[in-house]
Amino acid sequence: MFNTAPENLLRIQKWFAAAITEPLTIDHCLPMASSALEEAKNYIRPSKTLLSHERIELYYRQYWWRLLDVLQENFPTVVRLFGKEDFNQKIAIPYLSKHPSTHWALCRLGDTITAWIKRNYKENDREIIRIAAEMDWSAQIAFWSGKRAPIDPTSLSATEIQELLQKKIYLQPYISLFAYPCDFFSFRDAFLKEEISYWNSHPFPELIEKKSFFVVFRNFTNQVIWQEISESEHLILSQIAKGKTLSIALNALKRKAELLEEAMTLLPLWFQSWTSLGWFTLCGADAPD
Repeated sequence: MFNTAPENLLRIQKWFAAAITEPLTIDHCLPMASSALEEAKNYIRPSKTLLSHERIELYYRQYWWRLLDVLQENFPTVVRLFGKEDFNQKIAIPYLSKHPSTHWALCRLGDTITAWIKRNYKENDREIIRIAAEMDWSAQIAFWSGKRAPIDPTSLSATEIQELLQKKIYLQPYISLFAYPCDFFSFRDAFLKEEISYWNSHPFPELIEKKSFFVVFRNFTNQVIWQEISESEHLILSQIAKGKTLSIALNALKRKAELLEEAMTLLPLWFQSWTSLGWFTLCGADAPD
């Protein structure tokens, strides 16, 4: 059993954490109003070339520069919509000031940024920024989320396959589903083909308006890809994601006769495709990855 940290060490750690997580300024120096400027001499000895507060500023800068780089990597579409500097000033620094990193794995940095944008970003382009963040984060989830034992239809009898209609099945944790009024994923792909700086002086890709449905997932070679699906497929998969059985998912389509007719015709082919991709598992959300 670990002993409680010495009180003096705990006090130093709290001060250090508070100092380096002060919001990043334009000149990347500690804010003039920061108490750390004066308090630094109580914790840090000056060197031959740096004052006490200048020494803590080295850690302050490195903390912020590292997190900004990671957030830019985690949200490549959002960065391209803003450019690096505007992304840092309008999204990354305000977000990280309220939600500093709390997990050892930096791939998880930004897990609440989509909700933060919805609450705090008030510009006219808020919806496209939110959707871009949502798409970027789904790619992160698909990359590092665990995998549970998939359903293998080749090992099931015809009776067992039929029983799956009434059995609760689950989507793999790395799968995300989307319904958008435009073809945002093709838009995202076009964006990511060019470096961030390219979009500072070139028009954005064309965003085609059409009702579109997508699934983002990781394939068997661990590549993160997206795939456009039909509205019927999206409704069925969304119901399964909510914990419904296939039978209940099909009943949900009764309100749209044309979708139900399509599903009744194509469901065997869809199910074969979904299971061949390993999308389904009998392990629930509380199962270990």
